[in-house]
Amino acid sequence: MANARNCIEKYSNIAPYVDGEYAEGFFADIAYIADENPDTFCKVYNYLLPVSKDKLSSVYKKVCLGIEVEKEY
Repeated sequence: MANARNCIEKYSNIAPYVDGEYAEGFFADIAYIADENPDTFCKVYNYLLPVSKDKLSSVYKKVCLGIEVEKEY
């Protein structure tokens, strides 16, 4: 489980650097990972870089808080 947490944290923290043609796929992947591993994603979210939290806030709200929001990316 520690490996999954570590992987999700590292992958999530590259969010600020993803743009252009790769952004849609990256954010779809993050949403899928969060949906498949909600407990881990919600725990990891608290430890992400502030800019990563900002980029992934819609995923966090949906998966961890149960709030549907429009995609922000």
